[in-house]
Amino acid sequence: MLRHALIALQTLLSTPLRARRAARTDAQLAAAYTALTTTKQTDNPAAQTFPALLQGYLKNPESWSCRFPQARAAGLNIHTSTDGRLRSFSWQHQHQSHTLLQSRSPNGHTHIHPDLIPGGQIERLHTTRLPAHGTAYLLLAEHHSEHETEKSLHLLHFAHNQLQPLPIIQTAPAAEPTHRLQFSYSGQSANNYFFYEPGSHTISQPQISPHTHTPTQHRLKYRLNGTLFLPHR
Repeated sequence: MLRHALIALQTLLSTPLRARRAARTDAQLAAAYTALTTTKQTDNPAAQTFPALLQGYLKNPESWSCRFPQARAAGLNIHTSTDGRLRSFSWQHQHQSHTLLQSRSPNGHTHIHPDLIPGGQIERLHTTRLPAHGTAYLLLAEHHSEHETEKSLHLLHFAHNQLQPLPIIQTAPAAEPTHRLQFSYSGQSANNYFFYEPGSHTISQPQISPHTHTPTQHRLKYRLNGTLFLPHR
């Protein structure tokens, strides 16, 4: 009984402290992000302060309890998987998009992944169950350059308690399976998105016109055959 009472007391005392740390860090991140996006200096110290502060906090398992209301209000874009094991944090700096992933592996360890998404801001995060592969995550990203927009899809999963690419998309019979799809287009266009249908496990993307470099009405589809996503009409 004494042991349970001590545990209950410890929980009671630690929860407000954790909440205070979360609120304080959230306020610091919001201030750093505001400085990052409003200061025009090329040597803006917030360019290092904001990502360093974010990475440092996300390494701590207690950060999962923080919803970052102030940082979101400042412009930080956050998506969370439905199983609560993956979060994406995206931000803009000097017209460049950056994304940091935070994962919680099946054994409970927290990791950050600065390089799994090489560029772009996450627009959507789908959580799906693939029969032969278990839970998988589809992250849909957008990246703008001076002349075009790139959209990309990244398929990830946990293997050996590590978040890893899941290379099971085969775009052509002789092609090596990949975990990433992408397309680029010019200007403002309709039909410019990836789509995932969880019921049929179908990924689709627009076909880009080689003449106008814009999306057409035709969509390329890849449907899961059990182990691989293959081209589907």
